[in-house]
Amino acid sequence: MLKRLLHIEAWIIILGLVAVFTNASAQVRSGAAFLKMLPGARLQSMAGAHTAVIDDPHAIFANPGAAGFLREWQWAASYTKWIADIYNASFIYGGAVPMPWSRQSRFAIGLLYQGVPEFNNSATTLPPASASDFVASLSVGQPLISDRIAVGANLKYFKSTLAQFSAQSFIYDIGLTTRTRTFNFGKSRGAFSVGAALNQNGSDLTFSRIGTPLPQTMRGGMAFYLGTHKGLNMLLSADYVSVKDEKGYMAVGAELMINRLLAVNAGYDFGSDLFKKASFGVSIRLDHVGLSLGDALPGRHNAFRLDFATMDEADFFSRTYRGTASHFATRPESFVFTAPAQADSVFTDVVLRWNDARDADIFDEVTFHVLLDHDSAKIADIVSAYEDDPGLFRSLLHSELAFNGQTTRTFIPTEGLNGGDYYWAVAAIDKDEQVRFARGESAIAHFSIPMTDIEIKEINFEHSPYITTDDYHGVIDIALQNNGERAVRNVKLVLKDEIEELDFALTALASASNDIELPSLQNNVVELTVPSLAPGELHHVQAEWRSTLLGKHRITVTADPEGTLSDTQRANNELQRIFHTIPKGVFTARDSVSVLQTSTTLIDMPLITEITFDPNSSMVKKEYAQDGALESILSVYAERLKENPDRHIQLQGYVDPNSDDNRVIGLADARSEAVKNALLQLGVDASQIQIKPGQILPFKTMRSDEQDSKWILEERRYVRISAAADSPLLLRPMRHQEVKIEQGNVLFISDIASATPLLRGSLCFESDSVKDQHELSFAENAARVPDVSWRPGASDPTPWFNKVTSYHLSVTDSLGRQFRTEKGQLTMTRDDRTKRQILSVPLQFGKTDPMAEFYWQEIFDYAKQVLADTSMRLRFEGHACAIGSVEVNERLSKERASRFDAEFKNYLASLQNDPSASIASRIEGAIGHGESKPLILALSSGDVLLGDNNTAMGRKMNRRIELVFHKNGVAH
Repeated sequence: MLKRLLHIEAWIIILGLVAVFTNASAQVRSGAAFLKMLPGARLQSMAGAHTAVIDDPHAIFANPGAAGFLREWQWAASYTKWIADIYNASFIYGGAVPMPWSRQSRFAIGLLYQGVPEFNNSATTLPPASASDFVASLSVGQPLISDRIAVGANLKYFKSTLAQFSAQSFIYDIGLTTRTRTFNFGKSRGAFSVGAALNQNGSDLTFSRIGTPLPQTMRGGMAFYLGTHKGLNMLLSADYVSVKDEKGYMAVGAELMINRLLAVNAGYDFGSDLFKKASFGVSIRLDHVGLSLGDALPGRHNAFRLDFATMDEADFFSRTYRGTASHFATRPESFVFTAPAQADSVFTDVVLRWNDARDADIFDEVTFHVLLDHDSAKIADIVSAYEDDPGLFRSLLHSELAFNGQTTRTFIPTEGLNGGDYYWAVAAIDKDEQVRFARGESAIAHFSIPMTDIEIKEINFEHSPYITTDDYHGVIDIALQNNGERAVRNVKLVLKDEIEELDFALTALASASNDIELPSLQNNVVELTVPSLAPGELHHVQAEWRSTLLGKHRITVTADPEGTLSDTQRANNELQRIFHTIPKGVFTARDSVSVLQTSTTLIDMPLITEITFDPNSSMVKKEYAQDGALESILSVYAERLKENPDRHIQLQGYVDPNSDDNRVIGLADARSEAVKNALLQLGVDASQIQIKPGQILPFKTMRSDEQDSKWILEERRYVRISAAADSPLLLRPMRHQEVKIEQGNVLFISDIASATPLLRGSLCFESDSVKDQHELSFAENAARVPDVSWRPGASDPTPWFNKVTSYHLSVTDSLGRQFRTEKGQLTMTRDDRTKRQILSVPLQFGKTDPMAEFYWQEIFDYAKQVLADTSMRLRFEGHACAIGSVEVNERLSKERASRFDAEFKNYLASLQNDPSASIASRIEGAIGHGESKPLILALSSGDVLLGDNNTAMGRKMNRRIELVFHKNGVAH
């Protein structure tokens, strides 16, 4: 109890010193400390740093310029529990009030009260004393130039009472606030605001004899908003405050809000006042489009916010607590139509205009949806649906109208409007899909464009898309509009079909048979009646078009041919158009077609183990390192080494003393290093490559043939690639598979003719698993579809086989019209033919031995595996390079073939089993080709010469033995 009395006594002493300061000092310090205490829990939780804040109604007490950013309506009530029983309460209500000079003017009224309970410090000598402060305020805010700059003013009546003393004064505040547009800031949006104010301006307070100056205050501040409309929002603010007779100080504040639901606030005031320390706060917001407590709170298009704040304890005073409740609107603000004027007649292009609809939410955006139509009921249904069924409203918002558009501006042009009455509405829709309709006399405005007559607007031919043999071509569509201002009934239309140009090369229906008699060239006349046409109504009338005459037709439609209607514009009552008949005929194919024969060849080519070099050079030649038609030799080694990281190769370089001037081991090693570097560049790990010491070959006596000598010397400058005995897979032949497809075609018989030239066509195919399309081209001015030959599949037609395939023909004529036949069906089959395999083994120069011993077992295993197919046969064929005479090479190649033939037969005999005997019986006689057949790889794109005798690599490939496998009795 004693502590409470001491707190009250201290507070009264402070107020007394401010209010009834005597003549003891020649300079009077400003008083009315209550005016420096800004209301609002959110404001107080941010240390009062609200000079540039634009989304808190209490900010107008820090800067009246914030009044220009008040919402359409809002109220806030605040209560603060100070030390002991001292309390502070406030209430503010404000919003937009349209004025003659502006629809964006803002007004607010406020009441603030602070009370100190009655206290008697000396009951025997002094009567009880109490103190209070009261402020009534009127705030005015006005946007200038744009809604992002506002000036404001507060007019306040202030009364302060202390015991038997009281004083009052009229006070005014002025301020300016401006903000930026929202801008992109990373994945969020940001906005800056800046404010300045001069507050507490007025006459001195006089309690007794001496006036006490008001605490005139200058404030400047800025704020930064960051976040998204739905998500995490942050506010940072900073103020500089200078109070008369006091030292200026800084105050900073921050707010972090999650999903417009929960917020935490903090602030710090760097002033020296005993009450100015760290402050904290929390807030919760109930929102119509977020968390709410039913329809009553906060109400549709509204939000309700509770703010709580506390100030850190001071040296003499305990912690204080503050609370604020506020209720405010959240949807776009009211706005009005501006042009055209209500019920006005418009004779020029129509530009619809309206006032802006502000949305006070920092990160919200307003989109204007403009609805315009001849039918006011359509607009009314859409407008009324928003209140009754928002889901239906969102659907109706995209209804087909005379004009239906969106914009973020306050005007939108409309082009091509026909005469008549128009009704329009503008819906301002924010990101929460809250809607505010523009207002005039009502939410729907009206203007008119005069009309005078009945008009045939257009005649269109909606052609049938199908190619048939009947006389139906499609539908003639007539667009008839009443441009007058009165309804008409029983409008008669006459449609006349006349032959403009007959294609006498066609039979009646383009039939394959020629026994159809040509029809007569009489005109076809159809009469139609439209029961009624309302003013402005556009009506479509359709009639089937049937004709056995193929060619160009002139269609004439006349409205009111007898002139029974009062029509001021008769010239537009008739319209002619030229239309062409559609293609007619049939397109067929056999039900079952065999379309494919396949032949597969597997070729295992020799992998060269010696990389040759130019004289005195250690540069790897392009043919070894760069891919051509096939993968390069070094690329093959690199791939195999990377696939087998535990395997290794050895490189050993050689120098030829006959052709290398630099006859040193260093040149041989440099060649090995060059090959190694080439492999490293291809991704081989250096640990997989071992370099053996280089060697200098002995001098060699040259042949008399100069070309032979040159080639021999070329092959003596090399690097040999070898592998360990357990790594023969690194040196195995390179496999190439070539599938030759001999593909037959599906023939389609066509008897389709067109009255217009055909530009392009396509034949479409579809089975249960695959589709294809075959494009057709036509000769210039072609009027017939020729027979079509189609080859299924680009490279692998097998998905089509033994399945029912549907097909149809599509064509486009010179008018851009597209037609198609009805679907037909067929079944395709395949026929596999021969299959062939070849294994090429590299041989040593001038010998019958393979380059490496492991090739023997490779040959035996390979041949045994392939010949397990009892339809397969084998023949050994020997080859030689071009070094030496033709006779010598022919003899050497026969010896090579004979040796391998004998070795393989001996190997089979050693097995002593029935399968081996069967294999031996399918080995044909060995053949030697000499140098007449260099190694050629047959590709689908053309033959590739690998065994070029002019290169060392080619000659090495030509010194080979081939195991040729084939079947079906076809020799290759």
